[in-house]
Amino acid sequence: MLLLQSRTSIRSLLRSGAIFPINGRMRDEFLNDTLFRNLVQTRDLIAAWGTDYNTERPHSAL
Repeated sequence: MLLLQSRTSIRSLLRSGAIFPINGRMRDEFLNDTLFRNLVQTRDLIAAWGTDYNTERPHSAL
């Protein structure tokens, strides 16, 4: 088994938000404004938001 050493620690990437930039957007655009009634509704709405985020809305890189 071969192990490779990374020069960047995972903790620094997590703190900077480099790995998960979508988390802040999801919180700001969706979770802060939505009241959920149950777990099934929550999963459905999050899946719909994710689909819209990945396919419909323009991204800053485009």
